[in-house]
Amino acid sequence: MRLSKLYISIVCLLGIGFLYSLFLVNFDKMLQLHPLYGAIIIFFYNWFPGILALIFARYEKIKLPIFAKPSKKGILVLAIIPVIMAISFALSSLFWGSTSLNPLFQIGSLAMHIGLGIGIFIGAYCFTGLLGTLLYLGGELYWRGYLWDKLKKMGLVKSMAIITLLWCLWQMPVVLFSKAPGFSFSTIFLNLALVPVLFYFRIRGKSILAPAAFFGFFISGFSTLLIIFPVTDLRSVSIYSYSTIVPLLLCSVAFKLFSPATWKKII
Repeated sequence: MRLSKLYISIVCLLGIGFLYSLFLVNFDKMLQLHPLYGAIIIFFYNWFPGILALIFARYEKIKLPIFAKPSKKGILVLAIIPVIMAISFALSSLFWGSTSLNPLFQIGSLAMHIGLGIGIFIGAYCFTGLLGTLLYLGGELYWRGYLWDKLKKMGLVKSMAIITLLWCLWQMPVVLFSKAPGFSFSTIFLNLALVPVLFYFRIRGKSILAPAAFFGFFISGFSTLLIIFPVTDLRSVSIYSYSTIVPLLLCSVAFKLFSPATWKKII
């Protein structure tokens, strides 16, 4: 019976993803003309898995540790993002990514530059990171919340593989309708690089909020990088995207996430 409810949730999830794809095909131009509508739709699209998770978890009496106090490993989320972004920028600069500072940093006094930097840090990184955390909490409630609770008895590798496959299928509309050349492929590779790190923070952080914060501030860091070093074409966006994969893999190596012994200790 529990398994049948899981199947129902997956069918509902992928069905909405398919309908969202059809919506983008037919209303793409309208969304470009009205970006506010597009932002609202994206928010609900990202939160649909969370709504499903909350409904099914309540019905099946599954406790989801949403706002559980994160451990010290969970707090590490906020410290590691700037390191990942710094490595990403260094790598992107080697492959024709943008290396030109925002023109606002090239005029005015040092005090103005410091103020601008503080403004970007608070507005572009911190505030956007908090919004991103709220946005991606919807997905994490399902992927590393409800779905993880249902599948973890199958074993770590098998459950992670199934969740990763479904997560990639859910993101297909983003992949298929991306305007940046090469971004669709980078999204797939980026997902694969993100999976062990997100699971690490979910399990070690003992809270669904920990991987949501990592994902939110990860995207926020990516956006902040594009503000400080603006891109002149969409190709550079893809270069930035690809360049984040390497530090994520290095993060997995640093935490020994490719070792089964590590997961046995933390699960």
